[in-house]
Amino acid sequence: MRRTVAVVAGTLIALACAREARATATLMNGLGGPRGYGTSCMPPNDDGSYPLSGMPGLDLTPAFPMGLHFYSGSYKFGWINNNGSLSFNSAISTYTPNAFPGAPQPMIAPYWADVDTRTPTECADINYPSGGSYPATNTCNMGPDYSAPPTSNGVWWSLTPGQMVITWDQVGYFLCHTNLTNSFQMILTATGCGGLSPDGGVSGIDFDIEFRYNQCEWETGDASGGTGGFGGTPAQAGFDSAEVPDTDFASLPMSRMAGISTELCNNSNLTPPQPGIWRFSVRGGVIECPNAGKPCVTGQPGICSAGEYQCTAMGATTCVPLTPARPSQCNGLDNNCDGMIDTGPCPTNDVCSGAECVPKCSEGSCPAGDSCDNFLCVETDCIGITCPQGKRCSMGKCVDECSGVVCPLGQVCRFGTCVDPCLGLNCGMGEICQNGICVPTCPCNPCTSSQTCITTGALKGACIPTACANMTCPAGQSCEAGDAGPGTCVDDCKGAVCPPNQICQTGMCIPHVTPIDAGMGLMMPDASMPPPSDGGSSSGGGSDASAGMDGGSSDFGDGGKKSGCGCRTTSPGDGGAVAIGLGLGLVGMVVRRRRRK
Repeated sequence: MRRTVAVVAGTLIALACAREARATATLMNGLGGPRGYGTSCMPPNDDGSYPLSGMPGLDLTPAFPMGLHFYSGSYKFGWINNNGSLSFNSAISTYTPNAFPGAPQPMIAPYWADVDTRTPTECADINYPSGGSYPATNTCNMGPDYSAPPTSNGVWWSLTPGQMVITWDQVGYFLCHTNLTNSFQMILTATGCGGLSPDGGVSGIDFDIEFRYNQCEWETGDASGGTGGFGGTPAQAGFDSAEVPDTDFASLPMSRMAGISTELCNNSNLTPPQPGIWRFSVRGGVIECPNAGKPCVTGQPGICSAGEYQCTAMGATTCVPLTPARPSQCNGLDNNCDGMIDTGPCPTNDVCSGAECVPKCSEGSCPAGDSCDNFLCVETDCIGITCPQGKRCSMGKCVDECSGVVCPLGQVCRFGTCVDPCLGLNCGMGEICQNGICVPTCPCNPCTSSQTCITTGALKGACIPTACANMTCPAGQSCEAGDAGPGTCVDDCKGAVCPPNQICQTGMCIPHVTPIDAGMGLMMPDASMPPPSDGGSSSGGGSDASAGMDGGSSDFGDGGKKSGCGCRTTSPGDGGAVAIGLGLGLVGMVVRRRRRK
């Protein structure tokens, strides 16, 4: 036998099945051939490549005439490896994936694991080659002994001008297992936007990489220590230059860890996220910002502590505060990021009460349900309760600062305050800020059928609803596109529920208090404000007490409440509204987004 198969306790099989994952990513089809993934496919094999090891590589110039510029090399030939990768110096038969850095040669690997595409007939045939080989004349099962191309468990590819697509179609794992199968795809696309494309790519040299994961049911082959498709050394996904020293590499989350199948199929690095789709740009040979969008810690105190990795103009990443430092104010936060909770400034004889300046109280002067404690009227149920950072006391319970808050259009709730998520982010050439993330401009990032790509002016590079393309709305309003007809200017405050003690005016949540009565001179929130949330869901779109800073989950890849370019829409993904005529930042532009909690 060509290799020793590790035996793992059978009880792991049940656990493995429990970790099975499926996603909704659709594989690119319509490329020709019986499966629609191209007219070329690899013969059934184990650890094989196309072309075979020792043979000249597959000519990539029909798709990329100038080759692929990947890190320090330019490659016009490549090898498609059965075990889930494309390599550039020679074929790779290694079945247990190495950790990145540590690839045997330059490679792009959507799912490097022990793929076995042999049929039961071929596995039972002791004369059928294995271990990186296959009958050289037996292409796609078209030989005399095996007459039909695979209807599943095959590796297909297509080379067309400007694009290469490799598809691993319902592939099994070693040793000849097809009880669980994976379907995934790698799409390489040249930057086809002209000599110097709007996203900074040089036509004919730079390219984009997209991994699509449609079905993820196994992680490990038997000879990599797995049983039932799990355990041992799971798959590795990402890129590696394999240079010396090997400092240019990127691993997708959970690589070589239990759970990578769930991670890759169910999550995404896109904004808004598209489960099972991961996209990267290669500019000047370098994978740009592979960690963009992941949360990070800036090392700064206060509201400046939580950050997100963003692209720099040169394609590197930097940890940028989600909320930049602001002048000291009375809102219960460390706004100026000096390490201390701000307490003002407040007018003379006023004190800072959480998020507002109020007159000093005296015993018996507070409204029902409140008591005077250290010159402040506070909820009686909250006296003596200290909430952790990111929480506030309401009805005797610590709730998320953003609980119950629905910010005005184009803003998000962070640290109990509605802010513009693009404020302070400087995107690189050919990028715009969208929902707090720098993304490529159109036309390199295509618009939907109901959108128009703006190519001039302050909104250059943005996709906006076609019905709003020629509209200008007053300050505090945004264009809303319906199913048909022209767009309509709608108040950004429509449906907004501001943080406690604030009201929405001209598209902004601002502090607001009103007297309780004409005689006492005390202050309380405006009567139009809803009562504080109890930490559960609210009709105003509140989140539960475990929600993250922006009201959604703070885990990387979740992003369930993020949306794309555009503010209001009657059709998800169409980017139904855009603010026009407002003060625009980030290279003169901020694209307004769908309201987020």
